[in-house]
Amino acid sequence: MSDTELFSVLEGASTRSDLLDVLGEFTDANDPRLLLSLAKKCQEHSMYRESEALHERALEKAPLAPAIKESLRHLYLSMVDRWHYLMLNDIQRNSNYFKAILSTVRSMESSSTTVLDIGAGSGILSLMAVRAGAVKVFACELSDVMCELCQDVISANDMSDQIEVIHSVSTELTQLPERVSLIITETVDAGLLGELIVPSLRHAWTTFLQPNLTNGHMIVPHVIPCGATVYVCPVECSEIRKQSKLLNPQLLPLTHPIQITGSCKFNDTHSSLVQEPYSCERLSAIRGSFKYLSSPQVALSFNFADPAVPLPPPNNLSFPILHEGRMDCLVSWFTLHLDRNHHISTSPSSSTSWEQAIFPFNETQEEYLLLSKGYTLPVLASCTDTELVLRINQESSKEDDTDTDINAHSVAAPLGSDVVSRYYVERSELLRLNDEGYINRVMSALRSFQEEEEEELEEEEGEGVTVLDITDLPLISLLMVKADNKTGGNSPAAALKDSPISTNSMVGMEYVLLGSTRPYYEELVQQVIESNGIRDKVSLMSISEAHTLANGDLWDIIYCELITPQGTLNTHSIQLLRLIRPDQSQLLCHTVQLHVVGVASPALRAHSCVLGTVPTLGFDIASYINKYQVSHYTDINLETFPHETVTKNSNVSLSLSNYCDIEVDLSIDVIKTESITGFCYWFTLCYHDNQSLCTGPHSYEGSHWHQAAFLLKEDVSVSEGQTLPVHVSVQDGALDIRLVE
Repeated sequence: MSDTELFSVLEGASTRSDLLDVLGEFTDANDPRLLLSLAKKCQEHSMYRESEALHERALEKAPLAPAIKESLRHLYLSMVDRWHYLMLNDIQRNSNYFKAILSTVRSMESSSTTVLDIGAGSGILSLMAVRAGAVKVFACELSDVMCELCQDVISANDMSDQIEVIHSVSTELTQLPERVSLIITETVDAGLLGELIVPSLRHAWTTFLQPNLTNGHMIVPHVIPCGATVYVCPVECSEIRKQSKLLNPQLLPLTHPIQITGSCKFNDTHSSLVQEPYSCERLSAIRGSFKYLSSPQVALSFNFADPAVPLPPPNNLSFPILHEGRMDCLVSWFTLHLDRNHHISTSPSSSTSWEQAIFPFNETQEEYLLLSKGYTLPVLASCTDTELVLRINQESSKEDDTDTDINAHSVAAPLGSDVVSRYYVERSELLRLNDEGYINRVMSALRSFQEEEEEELEEEEGEGVTVLDITDLPLISLLMVKADNKTGGNSPAAALKDSPISTNSMVGMEYVLLGSTRPYYEELVQQVIESNGIRDKVSLMSISEAHTLANGDLWDIIYCELITPQGTLNTHSIQLLRLIRPDQSQLLCHTVQLHVVGVASPALRAHSCVLGTVPTLGFDIASYINKYQVSHYTDINLETFPHETVTKNSNVSLSLSNYCDIEVDLSIDVIKTESITGFCYWFTLCYHDNQSLCTGPHSYEGSHWHQAAFLLKEDVSVSEGQTLPVHVSVQDGALDIRLVE
């Protein structure tokens, strides 16, 4: 069968069953593009092993192709969560767990200790249990990939006779070959309860544990961890504020009477975004820092050593405000009590690998945001089996007992009389919309374009500048639409009359075509259009429609996002441009400058792979889990991420006339004798008005962009004055940076 015929077969395979039926027909396929397309299809249907094999075949045909390497990175990210590497490199966490397991096994005074490891992951806790003296361990793991990896790790460490891997979620098991005397687990997330530790332990106490053992008057703990203490504190943090609600004064009049708040959890059933219970941040590394408004307090305490695993009662907390500020969120963390003597803290000041749980406060009224020194903030802390719940009695000073959820998924306060609906958008999207420096640059470029077109527009009465917007959430373009005085009080111009932003910021575009709005944003976009009375000036079209109109007669300029908030080239946007094939003069941003710099960063290495056997207490796990490490690491905040600059900054110009595709060799000068970990990169965007905007660290106040890096396989020692040969390539929007050996 020819490649053309195989592409046709692949296009018709829409289900997992279809793919399984046609895989055999691709045995002799040689086109790497065809193999990559099939690999992506398999990944979409969670056929990870098939996808991995196809990626490897594609790389055999084109070993340096950036698009294939980037696709394989996304596959590995799906197969193995990145937090596994940080956790396994956390020697403090590993040591405390082993000490607690060893102490507990010894305290049982039994020569036949048996163990159940719930959520075994890489199997490290199971290995610890055998080393501590357990005669039999059942390692329960749900993930297909982690189950296979766990089995390989156990075999490599010569413990196959003592450890049995069970591919299942523990709560679906009705029995084990024998009841166990100890349960070990770390099924906790940043919010403690999100990985279902309470229901899984409750089920385990009933189903798997032997009857209580006693040692004198002390009941020997059957569970590690045996408990946890949750702490809460009100915090001011501008970065969290900007990712929680729309604040940009230029966009607020456009979106009124709609309230927009942050989220990043996708609801597959309804093809929409829904609020998460909380987000996760490492506060010690967040951009712009943070401030405690009060002292942390114990909110809830859990006793996992009680067979009932009871939930703690609700706790009314009173936080005296010690430092005046804006309350942007409540932050929670916990101390995990492994046994009486060994503990793990996830607080912002701890040196462990943990993040904290962030409960953003989405209220927009200043009277609730600004807290004065001496004020007492009342908080009610409670929980369900799976979720921490924090509530604020905002009206307590007014003798009103109304409690208000602060959970990100809950309403922070009753909707005002002028607010008709609330929509959730991804937090990274909110950061972009709240980036006033970026939005001002876009508006300036459009004003410049409009001025150039003014004479022609005057000669052709009735026509105006038309924008094709292929961004995910086109609120900026909707703001650009020329206000019609006849549209009434809900028009952007009318709303801006009382705004602190001048109406000169309205660019005056006559028509906007929306060509790439994400499905889960369509309802929001439609609501904004209706609320502003601009239905006759906006047209929603599919990209396939835009492709058929690729002669460009329908629009004057194209606005798209070329760089993602995570710091990478926006492959989706670049591929859309390739479909539309615009003239370069039609692009609002016509050139992208790539900046490359070599860095030394042990922290970056620790995020990407397991650092040998030392952090894992001598167990060989690195040889197996590092197979899934990725060389391209994204979403790095270089303003706070530990690193040292080792080379000069080298630049490469990426032209949109060829959709950023490039192959170029660089010579980068070393400025410091050090061991280089990899190459960090960022961009400068060059706009229609010849002004630019940099996405790098410390570029401008309020920037929403992070940066990214390509890691070397191993650190390389370099000397000051040395020149490094570096190859840069871009293919179909996928970037690759590598040291030439």
